[in-house]
Amino acid sequence: MPTSGNQPVPLHRNRDFLLLWGGQAVSVLGSQASRVAYPLLVHPSQRASAVAQNEARSFAAQLAGPTLGGALFGVSRFLPFAADALSYVASLGTLVMIKTPMQEPGITGSARDLVRDLASGLRWTWKQPFLRLSSLVAAVVNLCLQVQALTVIVLARDDRASPAVTGVIVACAGLGGLLGSFASPWLVQRIRPGLIITGCLWGCALCTGLLGAVPGALWLCPVMTVLGLMMSPWNVASQAYRMRITPNRMLARVSSVVFQVAWGVIPLGSLLAGGLLMAMSPASVMAIVALLLGLTAILATTSRPLRNAGSATDPMPAVPA
Repeated sequence: MPTSGNQPVPLHRNRDFLLLWGGQAVSVLGSQASRVAYPLLVHPSQRASAVAQNEARSFAAQLAGPTLGGALFGVSRFLPFAADALSYVASLGTLVMIKTPMQEPGITGSARDLVRDLASGLRWTWKQPFLRLSSLVAAVVNLCLQVQALTVIVLARDDRASPAVTGVIVACAGLGGLLGSFASPWLVQRIRPGLIITGCLWGCALCTGLLGAVPGALWLCPVMTVLGLMMSPWNVASQAYRMRITPNRMLARVSSVVFQVAWGVIPLGSLLAGGLLMAMSPASVMAIVALLLGLTAILATTSRPLRNAGSATDPMPAVPA
């Protein structure tokens, strides 16, 4: 059981973490499939806007979900789970309406085709410095943010925040992300991807350090809002640039590899958060996460493929649509 100062906090239990880990492991597959599909459905000239709209959808759900879930739970414990199940049924229904083919001609869907496509996607991603480095950086950041998200809840409880206040703190990240998604298309058109990616990384490291140093629970709200505000431009810039330098025939394979690397570590973040919170205080955990994000920002800033992405000295030319 994790410690909160000198007192145990009955928040992170082995059963809870196993359930959370299993749910996140499955959600990674669904998120990866959707993100691989929409580049095939959207014209190249509109892909940056499509990525931004997808980010807005995700953060809007993050913002409204806790409130709606709490209201339904207040009526009946069964209602939140029933609503969640119905949402997946609705998603399956909308998938039937998609008529665009998702496979190249001649693809049979056999195990041999799967292995071949996976191998070609891995080779292409590994040969491109930006794709290789951005995937590894995203994996580290996603791992850190997962630890950070769970540690924030413990910090709020340490400050005796009520469940309602804790929900507001978590929702602030969604609010910031929603605002950032609206601003992302404008930023991507005016600032090159390398500056957006490195700048957002430094901002994430700074905000994480502030989360462990603020004097009270309510001070977590503005920091979480700014943190969420920076995530959308980073995601939009990196995804739009990846689509820009990757041939259409390789988009699905490369996107699959990139998201598997970047999102595959998210379930591990919950397990890591539980282990760290069992061994040290939440403030110490947040300091470690801030340090790791700072080192990642240094790596990104000193790496020419990331720093120079989209500049005049960029070694990766845009692929004709």
